[in-house]
Amino acid sequence: MKTHKLLFFIFLTVLLCFAGHASAGLGISPSDWIEPNGLVGQQIEKTFTLSRADASEDLYFTSKITGELTDWIKIENGNSFVMPKGRQQLPVNIILSIPQSAEKKEYKGEIRLNSSSKTEQTGQVGVLLSALIRIDLTVSDKPFLSYDVLQIEIPKQETGNSVSVILKIWNKGNVSAKPTKLTADIFDKFNTTKIDSFTLTDFSAVAGVGSFSEGQIELQLPIQLPPEQYWANVSVYQDEKVLKSSDITFNIVEAGALKHEAAAAKKNNYLLIIGGILLAVVIIAGIVVGIWLFIKKRKNHLTISKKKHE
Repeated sequence: MKTHKLLFFIFLTVLLCFAGHASAGLGISPSDWIEPNGLVGQQIEKTFTLSRADASEDLYFTSKITGELTDWIKIENGNSFVMPKGRQQLPVNIILSIPQSAEKKEYKGEIRLNSSSKTEQTGQVGVLLSALIRIDLTVSDKPFLSYDVLQIEIPKQETGNSVSVILKIWNKGNVSAKPTKLTADIFDKFNTTKIDSFTLTDFSAVAGVGSFSEGQIELQLPIQLPPEQYWANVSVYQDEKVLKSSDITFNIVEAGALKHEAAAAKKNNYLLIIGGILLAVVIIAGIVVGIWLFIKKRKNHLTISKKKHE
């Protein structure tokens, strides 16, 4: 009896070790998808990353969706897809569409991605590992502000105007998004001497970026700078939280210079187009002349050959 227990213990230990090794061979990140403020009619997209340790062969995936969200989920990769040989990571894009008829409550679901390998020589298929995504969605009509400042830009602009600052924003919430404060320190071209500082807190006249979308906001710093290169340290806030801070170099040019630059660029484009057309004509003419010379040479060769035979 003791022998049987010992053998069973050894078998269980080996099995657990193997399972631990196998599960470490495939993973997905993130593994949990939590949406606390979904709206009826909203479409939410999220990208997950499949990772594996061994990339020596193609890995074939099939999906199985269970729970209350089965009819709301679409996998952009398809219900079956392949992680090609040589790739250790693969993005999986999932779209969650909340119908207009959805009740305001919590919903749960799961997406299981089962993998298998197939040997080309034998065609044998064996189930290997699976990755699980757990979804927790709450449909609500409560205002939810959540956004990221993706980029802060100060484009090239002309002297005599206020300095424009452009914020690129990705709004993940269900209400319009815009910051509550922006600070800017302007420095000389060496980024050593501070020229001026500004704090903007009145955004009442600024249109925010709409819910679940990407857009930009343009703000004006009340300063006029002579033509030169400058640096700016810009910080964007939501209340007292810093969302993004960047050191930016920008250029101020003479009044009318941007119009001249645009005209010059347009002229250069025309010249490039004309040059391309002329080059094409020369190449075609060269080909035609080459064909004509070849035909003429061939004809002369046939004439000489004919005279010799006569």
